[in-house]
Amino acid sequence: MTFANGSSYLDELKNKIALSGLPDGFVRWQTDVPQEKIAALIQSHHVLILPYQESKKLAYLGQMRGTSGVLSWAAACGRSVVASDARSFSEEVSFGNGAIYAQGDTVALAAELQCLLDQPDLLLERSINAQKLGQARAWPETAKQFKALFGSLVEGK
Repeated sequence: MTFANGSSYLDELKNKIALSGLPDGFVRWQTDVPQEKIAALIQSHHVLILPYQESKKLAYLGQMRGTSGVLSWAAACGRSVVASDARSFSEEVSFGNGAIYAQGDTVALAAELQCLLDQPDLLLERSINAQKLGQARAWPETAKQFKALFGSLVEGK
């Protein structure tokens, strides 16, 4: 369960880490990062791990898909991601910029991380693909695509 009554999401995560037996300070939390520091924070890491889980509310509403803004930040910063299949489109890592594992499957997550440790060239390849994706999605490129689309509509094509 991700959200328990009476505790914040962050408090619950901290509690799970403490119960896991990891040493104090193993996980460093940075919350409320100012926007101008997000890119530097992401680029200071080799890969982003996004272990999302669907909330109970979504389970009642049925399967709803969305995506995470951090996936866009990762691509813009040229960083690979390993994400659960909850809340994020598998299509977002179908560009060779990351991997998806089944939410809650810690064995699969561990296998993905071990794969990156065993194959550092794979991490480099995924990061390069993320960088290419980020460049293709940059506002100037997006503007060119919109201009071409609207230009073709004006011309009746």
